Amino acid sequence: MEQPIDAVKVFASLYDEWAQGGYSSSVPGELADRVTEKLFPDLDSDARWYSRGKVRQVGSMVVSEVELLSNSGTDAVVGALLDTTGIRVLANGKETFRSTEEADLIHRVRIGLVFDGRWRIDVIDTVE
Repeated sequence: MEQPIDAVKVFASLYDEWAQGGYSSSVPGELADRVTEKLFPDLDSDARWYSRGKVRQVGSMVVSEVELLSNSGTDAVVGALLDTTGIRVLANGKETFRSTEEADLIHRVRIGLVFDGRWRIDVIDTVE
């Protein structure tokens, strides 16, 4: 059975792939299956917003220092560092963002998951 840390890594990889592919106007099914109904509207909003602007990410996000902070069997919290160093963002073919300072591009996140037959991402919070 997939564990919470693995679920977070798979989610991040699927999201990264979606971003690099240029955000379709609807959330890809495999990615949608990885989140709860609570988090899905956030992804759906990303899909609509980013697809209108033809947004595409160039470069990969790296998930590092992943740590299981708690796991009750039905709820879990995972801490992770998301390193976006080296990523560029294009909108309508023009560069709108380029990472230049590593310190500003490493985000510590807490990811809450729930278990309903498989682990699903329920909430993602950036922490200091």
